[in-house]
Amino acid sequence: MRITKVRCPASLRERAWRCYADAPVSCPRPLVLAFALASSTCLRDPGFVCEDSAQCVAAADGVCTDLGWCAYPDGECASGLRFGESAPDEVANACVGETSDEPPVSLCGNGVVDELESCDDHNREAGDSCHPQCAEPGTVLWTVRYDGEAHGEDKGYGIAIDPASASFYISGFTTSIAAEKQDILVQRRWIETGGLVWSRSHAGDGRGDDTGENVAIDSDGNAIVAGVEFTTAGGPDVWLRAYDVDGAELWTTTHDEQGGIERGDGVAITASGDIVVVGSAAIDRGGGMLDADAWIARYDRNGNPRGAPSLHGSPGVEDHAIDAQADGGDFLVTGRMTDTTDGEFRVWTARYGADDVLVWEDLAGAELIGNEARGVGMGCDASSTCATAGVLSNDIWVRVYDPSGTPVSTMTEHGAAEMHDEAADVAFVGDGSIVVVGFVDYATEGFATGDCWVTRIAADGTHLWTDTYDGPANEVDKALAVELTADMSAIVTGYETVPGQARDVWIRRYAI
Repeated sequence: MRITKVRCPASLRERAWRCYADAPVSCPRPLVLAFALASSTCLRDPGFVCEDSAQCVAAADGVCTDLGWCAYPDGECASGLRFGESAPDEVANACVGETSDEPPVSLCGNGVVDELESCDDHNREAGDSCHPQCAEPGTVLWTVRYDGEAHGEDKGYGIAIDPASASFYISGFTTSIAAEKQDILVQRRWIETGGLVWSRSHAGDGRGDDTGENVAIDSDGNAIVAGVEFTTAGGPDVWLRAYDVDGAELWTTTHDEQGGIERGDGVAITASGDIVVVGSAAIDRGGGMLDADAWIARYDRNGNPRGAPSLHGSPGVEDHAIDAQADGGDFLVTGRMTDTTDGEFRVWTARYGADDVLVWEDLAGAELIGNEARGVGMGCDASSTCATAGVLSNDIWVRVYDPSGTPVSTMTEHGAAEMHDEAADVAFVGDGSIVVVGFVDYATEGFATGDCWVTRIAADGTHLWTDTYDGPANEVDKALAVELTADMSAIVTGYETVPGQARDVWIRRYAI
């Protein structure tokens, strides 16, 4: 039988260790109990993630290793260090440098019907009587969270899967203790368990909030992260960085259009290996007129610009490109654009050729409620059918396009409370169905509320399954990005609100 793990918050473990080690007699009884719980009854989750050795307090002279896990001096280890109790299961109490970095083997396929499994036929193949995940579609296979060092705001915004390394990457931000601001967060994790491989953060030299908005994988298996970095020279700039599979920085580039506000929101890798980054840039049109245009730029695989960025928008209004999706040598963009005929916001979707020439675009509109109209995420299938997921009139909105840009179908939905509902991303399954993620019933009166929303929709519009998740604080929880694996699963990231400590990165895997 598979053991169900009880999550012991890393913050509780570390506080208990610190109190018990420093003053065991005067340590408050609740923390003594927490110490006992942390050291005996709780089975470990993916582990406490450190970013600085000052966080490693379980024993003297703790060291935060490059993997992001605490280790402590031990003369019996060749490296002189042994991972602590709070490290992930696969390395806890093992000598540093003597553990395998191979992903753990899944129990699905072992021929035994374990907990959560509905079948197990000794294989992970599709097309037979047993699902490749040994579970019914819609089953939650695992859920992991990330609580940063400050136990403050931590969010997952983007996700990319690298089948060659059996792992996936997320981008977002984590709150820094030192500067009390948001730092760009990038993590690599195992597909099979969600276990952490490594975690990296980056802080700009300004005192603003830096964010990793999205991530893509190039043909060499490098993670290309696009985001926003604040600098001392001015406001936020477009930020682009490449990490190799081991988490080493390969190169970094930034872009400041006109000294104003610039954002890198979406990133995609074309068939030629070029990197397409989209976002927005503040434009000074003279005469005191300052607004934002959708911004599109192309870089080579080493981060060098290929020509000047292009700007799209109308004077005096805010236009934004939010996500990009490669389709062979072409790429698609979605976001928000102003319709010049009536001045209203529209969900903007456009396709550009390999020469960056516009092939087609669509401006979708409806009666606006709260000026909510934007495309947020995109996906394409092997036949160049693509979809945009976003929000229109405060409702979830998804439109599927054929390769010529003709809408094939349009779906709108809303939550039970009919508040603000939004689709944040979409991915195609091989049978023509789609997986859509977002959130429902978002409201800001009193305590802000909202629930993660994940669904699979058949080509005819039928919902095959839906998961609505309300986190432990019953406040704001959002699913913001999704990618599919080759073995019929979906990995979703976003965030959940946790009682007493703001928000944590939330990652969940589903059988599809």
